[in-house]
Amino acid sequence: MTELFKGNEALFVFEGSDGSVFRVRTSDDAPLMRILEKDVTTDGDWKELIPEAKETIQAVSEIGDRLVVQYVKDARTIARVFDLQGTLHHEIDHLSPSMSGFSDDRNSSATF
Repeated sequence: MTELFKGNEALFVFEGSDGSVFRVRTSDDAPLMRILEKDVTTDGDWKELIPEAKETIQAVSEIGDRLVVQYVKDARTIARVFDLQGTLHHEIDHLSPSMSGFSDDRNSSATF
C-alpha cells in the first residue's frame, strides 16, 4: 500500500483518474480548494492542475476529455470547463441555484 498524503490535516477528495494519474480536490494550502494530480506509480510530488480561485470549489465532474468544476459564487453555482491539462476553456454562469451537479461520463461529450 502507498501512502499518498503524509501527516496532513487538509481535506483530500478523490475526483478521478487516467490510469495511474490520480486527481484530487484539496484544501491543502488552499482554503477555497484546488485540484492536484499525481502519477501514483512514481515518487514525484503532487502537481497543481487547477489553482485555488476567488470562489470555493464545490464539485468536479469528468465529462469526456474535460473537467467541469463547480464553484460557489455570490450564493449561486457557476461552472468552469477545463481540459485535462488544466486549461480553462469557458465558464457557464447562468446555472440554477438548486443545481446539484453534472453526470460524470468519460466516454461522452454531453452531460445533464
